[in-house]
Amino acid sequence: MQCSARAIQFTAWALFLSLLSACSQQLVTAAAESEKPAYSTRPRLDPKLIVAFENKIVETLLAAQKHPPKQRDSVGITLSEHEDLETRIQTLEQLSQRLSEVNQQLLNAENKEAIRLHHRQLAYLNRQLIGQRLNVTDQLGSRYVGLLSYYSTLTLSPDLLLDKAMERLEKNQEEIELLLHEAGIQVTTKRLLASLSNDQTLFLSDSAEDKHLYLNLISDLITAAPFAFAEQIATAKNKPIEVRALNNESSTQEQFVYHSVGDNAALTAVLNVNLNDMSKLPLYEAEAKSFIYGIPGMHQLTSSRAMGEYSAAFSLDDLPAFTLGWGLYTAALAREYNLYRSPYGELGSLMLESRYAARSIVDININRERWSNEQARTFLQEQGFETEEGARRTIDNSRQQPGKQTSAISGLLAFTSLAQAIKTKRRDNFNAKQFHQLIVSKGPLPLWLLEQELDEWYQTHD
Repeated sequence: MQCSARAIQFTAWALFLSLLSACSQQLVTAAAESEKPAYSTRPRLDPKLIVAFENKIVETLLAAQKHPPKQRDSVGITLSEHEDLETRIQTLEQLSQRLSEVNQQLLNAENKEAIRLHHRQLAYLNRQLIGQRLNVTDQLGSRYVGLLSYYSTLTLSPDLLLDKAMERLEKNQEEIELLLHEAGIQVTTKRLLASLSNDQTLFLSDSAEDKHLYLNLISDLITAAPFAFAEQIATAKNKPIEVRALNNESSTQEQFVYHSVGDNAALTAVLNVNLNDMSKLPLYEAEAKSFIYGIPGMHQLTSSRAMGEYSAAFSLDDLPAFTLGWGLYTAALAREYNLYRSPYGELGSLMLESRYAARSIVDININRERWSNEQARTFLQEQGFETEEGARRTIDNSRQQPGKQTSAISGLLAFTSLAQAIKTKRRDNFNAKQFHQLIVSKGPLPLWLLEQELDEWYQTHD
Protein backbone atom coordinates (compact mmCIF):
# COMPACT_ATOMS: atom_id res chain seq x y z
CA MET A 1 0.00 0.00 0.00
CA GLN A 2 2.92 2.39 0.56
CA CYS A 3 3.88 1.96 -3.06
CA SER A 4 0.31 2.58 -4.13
CA ALA A 5 0.10 5.68 -1.97
CA ARG A 6 3.29 7.05 -3.50
CA ALA A 7 1.93 6.37 -6.97
CA ILE A 8 -1.28 8.22 -6.15
CA GLN A 9 0.58 11.13 -4.63
CA PHE A 10 3.04 11.45 -7.51
CA THR A 11 0.31 11.24 -10.16
CA ALA A 12 -1.85 13.76 -8.33
CA TRP A 13 0.89 16.34 -8.10
CA ALA A 14 1.87 15.73 -11.72
CA LEU A 15 -1.71 16.38 -12.74
CA PHE A 16 -2.01 19.49 -10.62
CA LEU A 17 1.22 20.99 -11.89
CA SER A 18 0.38 20.19 -15.50
CA LEU A 19 -3.02 21.85 -15.08
CA LEU A 20 -1.48 24.99 -13.62
CA SER A 21 1.10 25.06 -16.39
CA ALA A 22 -1.48 24.60 -19.12
CA CYS A 23 -3.72 27.29 -17.64
CA SER A 24 -1.05 29.95 -18.20
CA GLN A 25 -0.85 29.42 -21.95
CA GLN A 26 -2.40 31.80 -24.46
CA LEU A 27 -4.98 29.93 -26.55
CA VAL A 28 -6.35 30.68 -29.95
CA THR A 29 -9.75 29.29 -30.86
CA ALA A 30 -10.47 28.27 -34.39
CA ALA A 31 -13.25 29.97 -36.28
CA ALA A 32 -16.34 27.84 -36.70
CA GLU A 33 -17.39 26.91 -40.17
CA SER A 34 -20.99 27.79 -40.76
CA GLU A 35 -22.99 24.72 -41.72
CA LYS A 36 -25.94 26.14 -43.67
CA PRO A 37 -28.14 23.72 -45.64
CA ALA A 38 -27.83 24.13 -49.39
CA TYR A 39 -31.29 24.43 -50.88
CA SER A 40 -31.68 23.73 -54.57
CA THR A 41 -33.72 26.13 -56.66
CA ARG A 42 -37.20 24.68 -57.22
CA PRO A 43 -40.52 26.08 -58.40
CA ARG A 44 -42.26 27.88 -55.56
CA LEU A 45 -45.92 27.98 -54.60
CA ASP A 46 -48.17 30.65 -55.98
CA PRO A 47 -47.13 33.94 -54.25
CA LYS A 48 -50.63 34.49 -52.85
CA LEU A 49 -50.60 31.03 -51.28
CA ILE A 50 -47.15 31.69 -49.83
CA VAL A 51 -48.32 34.94 -48.22
CA ALA A 52 -51.38 33.25 -46.77
CA PHE A 53 -49.26 30.35 -45.53
CA GLU A 54 -46.66 32.60 -43.88
CA ASN A 55 -49.32 34.80 -42.27
CA LYS A 56 -50.93 31.73 -40.72
CA ILE A 57 -47.58 30.56 -39.39
CA VAL A 58 -46.85 33.95 -37.84
CA GLU A 59 -50.34 34.10 -36.31
CA THR A 60 -49.90 30.66 -34.79
CA LEU A 61 -46.45 31.37 -33.41
CA LEU A 62 -47.56 34.65 -31.85
CA ALA A 63 -50.42 32.82 -30.12
CA ALA A 64 -48.10 30.07 -28.93
CA GLN A 65 -45.63 32.56 -27.47
CA LYS A 66 -48.20 33.53 -24.86
CA HIS A 67 -46.86 31.15 -22.28
CA PRO A 68 -49.36 28.99 -20.41
CA PRO A 69 -49.87 29.51 -16.68
CA LYS A 70 -46.83 28.57 -14.62
CA GLN A 71 -46.88 25.19 -12.96
CA ARG A 72 -48.04 25.29 -9.38
CA ASP A 73 -46.87 23.25 -6.45
CA SER A 74 -50.44 22.59 -5.30
CA VAL A 75 -53.23 20.89 -7.26
CA GLY A 76 -55.07 24.20 -7.71
CA ILE A 77 -54.96 24.27 -11.52
CA THR A 78 -58.42 25.05 -12.83
CA LEU A 79 -60.25 23.23 -15.58
CA SER A 80 -60.46 26.39 -17.69
CA GLU A 81 -56.65 26.59 -17.76
CA HIS A 82 -56.51 23.02 -19.00
CA GLU A 83 -59.10 23.75 -21.66
CA ASP A 84 -57.22 26.83 -22.83
CA LEU A 85 -53.95 24.97 -23.27
CA GLU A 86 -55.57 21.90 -24.80
CA THR A 87 -57.57 24.04 -27.24
CA ARG A 88 -54.42 25.78 -28.44
CA ILE A 89 -52.62 22.47 -28.81
CA GLN A 90 -55.51 21.08 -30.86
CA THR A 91 -55.34 24.13 -33.11
CA LEU A 92 -51.63 23.68 -33.61
CA GLU A 93 -52.04 19.97 -34.29
CA GLN A 94 -54.65 20.73 -36.94
CA LEU A 95 -52.24 23.15 -38.53
CA SER A 96 -49.52 20.51 -38.38
CA GLN A 97 -51.76 18.15 -40.30
CA ARG A 98 -52.29 20.77 -42.99
CA LEU A 99 -48.57 21.52 -43.11
CA SER A 100 -47.76 17.84 -43.56
CA GLU A 101 -49.92 17.83 -46.71
CA VAL A 102 -47.90 20.66 -48.27
CA ASN A 103 -45.41 19.54 -50.90
CA GLN A 104 -42.13 20.09 -49.02
CA GLN A 105 -40.20 20.25 -52.29
CA LEU A 106 -42.01 23.45 -53.24
CA LEU A 107 -41.21 25.30 -50.02
CA ASN A 108 -38.35 27.73 -49.72
CA ALA A 109 -35.88 27.81 -46.82
CA GLU A 110 -37.85 30.44 -44.88
CA ASN A 111 -41.04 28.40 -44.99
CA LYS A 112 -39.25 25.25 -43.91
CA GLU A 113 -37.78 27.11 -40.95
CA ALA A 114 -41.25 28.41 -40.05
CA ILE A 115 -42.61 24.86 -40.04
CA ARG A 116 -39.71 23.75 -37.82
CA LEU A 117 -40.45 26.53 -35.33
CA HIS A 118 -44.11 25.59 -35.38
CA HIS A 119 -43.26 22.00 -34.44
CA ARG A 120 -41.04 23.24 -31.61
CA GLN A 121 -43.79 25.44 -30.22
CA LEU A 122 -46.21 22.53 -30.37
CA ALA A 123 -43.69 20.34 -28.50
CA TYR A 124 -43.28 23.11 -25.91
CA LEU A 125 -47.02 23.43 -25.27
CA ASN A 126 -47.48 19.66 -25.10
CA ARG A 127 -44.70 19.48 -22.51
CA GLN A 128 -46.43 22.18 -20.46
CA LEU A 129 -49.70 20.26 -20.62
CA ILE A 130 -47.99 17.07 -19.45
CA GLY A 131 -46.45 18.99 -16.55
CA GLN A 132 -49.83 20.37 -15.52
CA ARG A 133 -51.48 16.96 -15.64
CA LEU A 134 -48.71 15.36 -13.60
CA ASN A 135 -49.13 18.08 -10.99
CA VAL A 136 -52.76 17.18 -10.39
CA THR A 137 -52.25 13.40 -10.21
CA ASP A 138 -51.88 12.27 -6.60
CA GLN A 139 -50.88 8.62 -6.99
CA LEU A 140 -47.12 8.33 -7.57
CA GLY A 141 -47.44 4.83 -9.00
CA SER A 142 -49.72 6.06 -11.75
CA ARG A 143 -47.63 9.10 -12.64
CA TYR A 144 -44.00 7.97 -12.31
CA VAL A 145 -43.85 6.76 -15.92
CA GLY A 146 -45.09 10.20 -16.96
CA LEU A 147 -42.58 11.94 -14.71
CA LEU A 148 -39.77 9.86 -16.17
CA SER A 149 -40.82 10.79 -19.68
CA TYR A 150 -41.18 14.45 -18.69
CA TYR A 151 -37.69 14.75 -17.21
CA SER A 152 -35.82 12.44 -19.59
CA THR A 153 -37.73 13.69 -22.68
CA LEU A 154 -37.47 10.11 -23.97
CA THR A 155 -40.01 7.34 -24.40
CA LEU A 156 -38.02 4.80 -22.39
CA SER A 157 -39.86 2.78 -19.76
CA PRO A 158 -38.48 2.85 -16.20
CA ASP A 159 -37.26 -0.74 -16.59
CA LEU A 160 -35.44 -0.02 -19.85
CA LEU A 161 -33.81 3.15 -18.51
CA LEU A 162 -32.81 1.23 -15.38
CA ASP A 163 -31.13 -1.45 -17.53
CA LYS A 164 -29.29 1.13 -19.62
CA ALA A 165 -28.08 3.04 -16.56
CA MET A 166 -26.86 -0.20 -14.97
CA GLU A 167 -24.99 -1.12 -18.17
CA ARG A 168 -23.30 2.29 -18.19
CA LEU A 169 -22.38 1.98 -14.52
CA GLU A 170 -20.86 -1.48 -15.02
CA LYS A 171 -18.94 -0.26 -18.08
CA ASN A 172 -17.54 2.65 -16.06
CA GLN A 173 -16.45 0.34 -13.26
CA GLU A 174 -14.57 -1.82 -15.76
CA GLU A 175 -12.83 1.26 -17.16
CA ILE A 176 -11.91 2.45 -13.66
CA GLU A 177 -10.42 -0.92 -12.77
CA LEU A 178 -8.43 -0.94 -16.03
CA LEU A 179 -7.23 2.61 -15.39
CA LEU A 180 -6.06 1.73 -11.89
CA HIS A 181 -4.40 -1.45 -13.10
CA GLU A 182 -2.46 0.41 -15.81
CA ALA A 183 -1.32 2.94 -13.19
CA GLY A 184 -0.12 0.10 -10.95
CA ILE A 185 -2.59 1.02 -8.18
CA GLN A 186 -4.07 -1.99 -6.41
CA VAL A 187 -7.31 -0.59 -4.95
CA THR A 188 -10.75 -2.14 -5.42
CA THR A 189 -13.49 0.16 -6.67
CA LYS A 190 -15.40 -0.20 -3.39
CA ARG A 191 -12.40 1.17 -1.47
CA LEU A 192 -11.45 3.73 -4.08
CA LEU A 193 -13.45 6.66 -2.70
CA ALA A 194 -12.20 6.12 0.84
CA SER A 195 -8.61 5.89 -0.40
CA LEU A 196 -8.86 9.07 -2.42
CA SER A 197 -10.66 10.94 0.34
CA ASN A 198 -7.81 10.23 2.76
CA ASP A 199 -5.10 11.49 0.41
CA GLN A 200 -4.72 15.17 1.26
CA THR A 201 -2.56 15.82 -1.82
CA LEU A 202 -5.73 15.52 -3.91
CA PHE A 203 -7.45 18.44 -2.17
CA LEU A 204 -6.66 22.05 -1.50
CA SER A 205 -7.09 23.44 2.00
CA ASP A 206 -9.81 25.78 3.27
CA SER A 207 -7.41 28.71 3.35
CA ALA A 208 -8.33 31.85 1.41
CA GLU A 209 -5.24 31.41 -0.74
CA ASP A 210 -6.12 27.84 -1.75
CA LYS A 211 -9.74 28.77 -2.45
CA HIS A 212 -8.57 31.54 -4.74
CA LEU A 213 -6.20 29.08 -6.42
CA TYR A 214 -8.99 26.56 -7.03
CA LEU A 215 -11.29 29.21 -8.47
CA ASN A 216 -8.58 30.35 -10.86
CA LEU A 217 -7.87 26.72 -11.78
CA ILE A 218 -11.49 26.14 -12.84
CA SER A 219 -11.61 29.44 -14.71
CA ASP A 220 -8.40 28.70 -16.59
CA LEU A 221 -9.46 25.14 -17.42
CA ILE A 222 -12.68 26.50 -18.93
CA THR A 223 -10.62 28.94 -20.98
CA ALA A 224 -8.33 26.15 -22.18
CA ALA A 225 -11.05 23.66 -23.12
CA PRO A 226 -12.00 25.11 -26.55
CA PHE A 227 -8.44 24.51 -27.75
CA ALA A 228 -8.56 20.90 -26.55
CA PHE A 229 -11.82 20.22 -28.43
CA ALA A 230 -10.93 22.19 -31.58
CA GLU A 231 -10.98 19.09 -33.81
CA GLN A 232 -14.23 17.65 -32.39
CA ILE A 233 -16.49 20.65 -31.73
CA ALA A 234 -16.47 24.12 -33.27
CA THR A 235 -16.10 26.43 -30.26
CA ALA A 236 -15.43 29.86 -31.76
CA LYS A 237 -17.39 33.02 -30.87
CA ASN A 238 -17.93 31.86 -27.31
CA LYS A 239 -19.41 34.46 -25.01
CA PRO A 240 -17.82 35.19 -21.61
CA ILE A 241 -18.44 33.07 -18.54
CA GLU A 242 -17.60 34.28 -15.05
CA VAL A 243 -16.55 31.81 -12.37
CA ARG A 244 -17.67 33.08 -8.98
CA ALA A 245 -17.02 31.85 -5.47
CA LEU A 246 -19.81 30.92 -3.07
CA ASN A 247 -19.47 30.05 0.59
CA ASN A 248 -22.84 28.46 1.19
CA GLU A 249 -23.00 26.28 4.28
CA SER A 250 -26.26 24.63 3.24
CA SER A 251 -25.86 20.89 2.77
CA THR A 252 -28.35 21.00 -0.12
CA GLN A 253 -26.15 23.31 -2.18
CA GLU A 254 -24.53 21.67 -5.21
CA GLN A 255 -20.83 22.41 -5.54
CA PHE A 256 -21.20 23.68 -9.11
CA VAL A 257 -24.25 25.66 -10.24
CA TYR A 258 -24.43 27.10 -13.77
CA HIS A 259 -26.71 30.07 -14.54
CA SER A 260 -27.37 31.63 -17.90
CA VAL A 261 -27.99 35.37 -17.45
CA GLY A 262 -29.44 36.35 -20.80
CA ASP A 263 -27.93 37.94 -23.87
CA ASN A 264 -25.93 40.69 -22.21
CA ALA A 265 -22.96 41.37 -24.46
CA ALA A 266 -20.58 41.63 -21.51
CA LEU A 267 -21.71 38.54 -19.61
CA THR A 268 -23.80 35.58 -20.70
CA ALA A 269 -23.33 33.09 -17.87
CA VAL A 270 -22.10 32.58 -14.34
CA LEU A 271 -20.66 29.41 -12.83
CA ASN A 272 -20.99 29.48 -9.05
CA VAL A 273 -18.53 27.23 -7.21
CA ASN A 274 -19.28 26.55 -3.56
CA LEU A 275 -15.95 26.79 -1.71
CA ASN A 276 -17.35 26.38 1.78
CA ASP A 277 -15.82 22.91 2.18
CA MET A 278 -12.80 22.18 -0.03
CA SER A 279 -12.90 18.49 0.93
CA LYS A 280 -15.84 18.23 -1.47
CA LEU A 281 -13.78 19.52 -4.40
CA PRO A 282 -11.13 16.92 -5.30
CA LEU A 283 -8.61 18.07 -7.88
CA TYR A 284 -9.12 14.95 -9.99
CA GLU A 285 -12.68 16.08 -10.84
CA ALA A 286 -11.72 19.64 -11.82
CA GLU A 287 -11.01 19.00 -15.48
CA ALA A 288 -14.18 16.96 -16.11
CA LYS A 289 -16.28 19.62 -14.42
CA SER A 290 -14.70 22.32 -16.57
CA PHE A 291 -15.84 20.36 -19.64
CA ILE A 292 -19.34 19.73 -18.27
CA TYR A 293 -20.15 23.27 -17.19
CA GLY A 294 -17.94 25.32 -19.50
CA ILE A 295 -16.77 24.75 -23.04
CA PRO A 296 -17.80 22.62 -24.87
CA GLY A 297 -20.51 21.70 -22.34
CA MET A 298 -23.35 23.77 -20.96
CA HIS A 299 -21.75 27.15 -21.63
CA GLN A 300 -21.33 26.24 -25.29
CA LEU A 301 -25.14 26.12 -25.50
CA THR A 302 -25.42 29.57 -23.92
CA SER A 303 -22.84 30.95 -26.35
CA SER A 304 -24.71 29.58 -29.34
CA ARG A 305 -27.96 31.09 -28.15
CA ALA A 306 -26.34 34.48 -27.49
CA MET A 307 -24.84 34.47 -30.98
CA GLY A 308 -28.29 33.91 -32.47
CA GLU A 309 -27.35 30.57 -34.01
CA TYR A 310 -30.72 29.06 -33.18
CA SER A 311 -34.22 30.04 -32.12
CA ALA A 312 -35.74 27.66 -29.62
CA ALA A 313 -39.03 27.51 -27.78
CA PHE A 314 -37.23 25.99 -24.80
CA SER A 315 -34.84 27.70 -22.42
CA LEU A 316 -31.63 26.12 -21.16
CA ASP A 317 -33.23 25.60 -17.74
CA ASP A 318 -36.26 23.80 -19.21
CA LEU A 319 -34.39 20.69 -20.28
CA PRO A 320 -31.67 19.34 -17.96
CA ALA A 321 -31.70 16.11 -19.99
CA PHE A 322 -30.33 18.12 -22.91
CA THR A 323 -28.11 20.64 -21.11
CA LEU A 324 -26.53 18.56 -18.34
CA GLY A 325 -26.71 15.47 -20.54
CA TRP A 326 -24.69 17.32 -23.17
CA GLY A 327 -22.18 18.35 -20.52
CA LEU A 328 -21.69 14.73 -19.41
CA TYR A 329 -21.41 13.66 -23.04
CA THR A 330 -18.58 16.13 -23.68
CA ALA A 331 -16.71 14.90 -20.60
CA ALA A 332 -17.06 11.34 -21.92
CA LEU A 333 -16.00 12.54 -25.38
CA ALA A 334 -12.78 13.84 -23.85
CA ARG A 335 -12.02 10.27 -22.71
CA GLU A 336 -12.72 8.90 -26.17
CA TYR A 337 -10.28 11.35 -27.79
CA ASN A 338 -7.66 11.20 -24.99
CA LEU A 339 -8.03 14.89 -24.12
CA TYR A 340 -7.45 14.55 -20.37
CA ARG A 341 -4.00 15.57 -19.23
CA SER A 342 -3.49 12.52 -17.01
CA PRO A 343 -5.23 9.28 -15.97
CA TYR A 344 -6.55 11.13 -12.92
CA GLY A 345 -8.62 13.42 -15.16
CA GLU A 346 -10.16 10.35 -16.79
CA LEU A 347 -10.76 8.83 -13.36
CA GLY A 348 -12.60 11.95 -12.19
CA SER A 349 -14.75 11.88 -15.31
CA LEU A 350 -15.66 8.21 -14.82
CA MET A 351 -16.50 8.77 -11.15
CA LEU A 352 -18.74 11.76 -11.93
CA GLU A 353 -20.55 9.86 -14.65
CA SER A 354 -20.98 6.85 -12.35
CA ARG A 355 -22.48 9.15 -9.74
CA TYR A 356 -25.16 10.39 -12.15
CA ALA A 357 -25.90 6.83 -13.29
CA ALA A 358 -26.25 5.66 -9.68
CA ARG A 359 -28.58 8.58 -8.88
CA SER A 360 -30.80 7.58 -11.79
CA ILE A 361 -30.86 3.95 -10.66
CA VAL A 362 -31.70 4.95 -7.09
CA ASP A 363 -34.46 7.30 -8.24
CA ILE A 364 -36.17 4.52 -10.18
CA ASN A 365 -35.75 1.94 -7.41
CA ILE A 366 -36.95 4.27 -4.66
CA ASN A 367 -40.08 5.23 -6.55
CA ARG A 368 -40.82 1.92 -8.30
CA GLU A 369 -39.33 -0.80 -6.11
CA ARG A 370 -39.74 1.04 -2.81
CA TRP A 371 -36.09 0.83 -1.81
CA SER A 372 -35.40 1.85 1.76
CA ASN A 373 -33.12 4.79 2.53
CA GLU A 374 -30.47 2.34 3.74
CA GLN A 375 -30.55 0.35 0.49
CA ALA A 376 -30.26 3.53 -1.54
CA ARG A 377 -27.47 4.96 0.64
CA THR A 378 -25.37 1.78 0.40
CA PHE A 379 -25.75 1.63 -3.37
CA LEU A 380 -24.88 5.31 -3.87
CA GLN A 381 -21.75 5.11 -1.72
CA GLU A 382 -20.46 1.80 -3.08
CA GLN A 383 -21.44 2.15 -6.75
CA GLY A 384 -21.78 5.90 -7.28
CA PHE A 385 -18.82 7.17 -5.21
CA GLU A 386 -21.15 9.40 -3.20
CA THR A 387 -20.21 10.74 0.21
CA GLU A 388 -22.64 10.08 3.06
CA GLU A 389 -23.93 13.64 2.82
CA GLY A 390 -24.26 13.43 -0.96
CA ALA A 391 -26.16 10.16 -0.69
CA ARG A 392 -28.60 11.68 1.80
CA ARG A 393 -29.20 14.67 -0.47
CA THR A 394 -29.76 12.39 -3.46
CA ILE A 395 -32.30 10.28 -1.57
CA ASP A 396 -34.18 13.39 -0.40
CA ASN A 397 -34.30 14.73 -3.95
CA SER A 398 -35.62 11.43 -5.33
CA ARG A 399 -38.44 11.43 -2.81
CA GLN A 400 -39.30 15.11 -3.22
CA GLN A 401 -39.02 15.31 -7.03
CA PRO A 402 -39.48 11.78 -8.41
CA GLY A 403 -37.93 11.24 -11.82
CA LYS A 404 -35.87 14.42 -12.02
CA GLN A 405 -32.55 12.74 -11.26
CA THR A 406 -32.90 10.51 -14.31
CA SER A 407 -32.55 13.48 -16.67
CA ALA A 408 -28.74 13.83 -16.82
CA ILE A 409 -27.95 10.19 -17.53
CA SER A 410 -30.85 10.05 -20.01
CA GLY A 411 -29.24 12.87 -21.97
CA LEU A 412 -25.81 11.21 -21.92
CA LEU A 413 -27.28 7.93 -23.15
CA ALA A 414 -29.29 9.68 -25.87
CA PHE A 415 -26.32 11.65 -27.26
CA THR A 416 -24.13 8.54 -27.19
CA SER A 417 -26.80 6.50 -28.97
CA LEU A 418 -27.37 9.20 -31.60
CA ALA A 419 -23.65 9.46 -32.34
CA GLN A 420 -23.31 5.70 -32.67
CA ALA A 421 -26.35 5.41 -34.94
CA ILE A 422 -25.11 8.12 -37.33
CA LYS A 423 -21.55 6.72 -37.29
CA THR A 424 -22.93 3.31 -38.25
CA LYS A 425 -25.09 4.73 -41.01
CA ARG A 426 -22.55 7.10 -42.56
CA ARG A 427 -19.39 5.09 -41.78
CA ASP A 428 -16.42 6.83 -43.40
CA ASN A 429 -18.52 9.92 -44.13
CA PHE A 430 -19.19 10.63 -40.46
CA ASN A 431 -17.91 14.07 -39.46
CA ALA A 432 -17.69 14.45 -35.68
CA LYS A 433 -17.38 18.24 -35.71
CA GLN A 434 -20.36 18.60 -38.03
CA PHE A 435 -22.46 16.25 -35.87
CA HIS A 436 -21.64 18.06 -32.63
CA GLN A 437 -22.14 21.50 -34.16
CA LEU A 438 -25.58 20.43 -35.38
CA ILE A 439 -26.57 19.48 -31.84
CA VAL A 440 -25.29 22.76 -30.40
CA SER A 441 -26.98 24.86 -33.08
CA LYS A 442 -30.35 23.15 -32.66
CA GLY A 443 -30.63 22.88 -28.89
CA PRO A 444 -31.94 22.87 -26.36
CA LEU A 445 -34.70 20.51 -27.46
CA PRO A 446 -36.50 17.49 -26.03
CA LEU A 447 -34.29 14.58 -26.96
CA TRP A 448 -36.96 12.89 -29.07
CA LEU A 449 -37.37 16.10 -31.11
CA LEU A 450 -33.60 16.52 -31.46
CA GLU A 451 -33.36 13.00 -32.90
CA GLN A 452 -36.16 13.80 -35.34
CA GLU A 453 -34.53 17.03 -36.55
CA LEU A 454 -31.12 15.38 -36.92
CA ASP A 455 -32.69 12.58 -38.97
CA GLU A 456 -34.34 15.16 -41.23
CA TRP A 457 -31.07 17.06 -41.67
CA TYR A 458 -29.04 13.98 -42.57
CA GLN A 459 -31.73 12.76 -44.99
CA THR A 460 -31.46 16.01 -46.95
CA HIS A 461 -27.64 16.03 -46.86
CA ASP A 462 -26.79 12.48 -47.89
